Amino acid sequence: MFVVETVPDRGVVFLRPFAPGYEFFLSYTHSVNKSEIIDRFGLREDGSVILRGSRFLSFGAGVATEDAGTFSGTDRFLEYRGMDRELPDLRVFIGGEADHRYASRDGSFRFLDRVAPRTGLSFHVRRVSPVEMISYRARKGVLHETGD
Repeated sequence: MFVVETVPDRGVVFLRPFAPGYEFFLSYTHSVNKSEIIDRFGLREDGSVILRGSRFLSFGAGVATEDAGTFSGTDRFLEYRGMDRELPDLRVFIGGEADHRYASRDGSFRFLDRVAPRTGLSFHVRRVSPVEMISYRARKGVLHETGD
């Protein structure tokens, strides 16, 4: 299963069947220049998470500037594609002002609707026990993705 869970207590925030090639987006407000950033991620066959690209309004501290990949521009965004950087441990710290959001072809949600500010999250593929699955499915108000 592809799992988003709290760190360090491993509380499941989001769960969906693992599918190689699955893509998801994390968007947030940049802490310095206060503009929106949208990062695009994918899952490889081996279950690893890769950063595929990023869209942003302007450069700021921490905005992608690697040599790999290509930049292009639109009327609104700069887009950085082709990064394909493997992230063996994708972790995100949910800030109150950043308003982190998750989106995929199956739906979207705000992390602050599911966890408190200053919560760490880990995004990864792992086995999920039947007990965890039943517990997760029983909770109300959680986006349940069904897979492909």
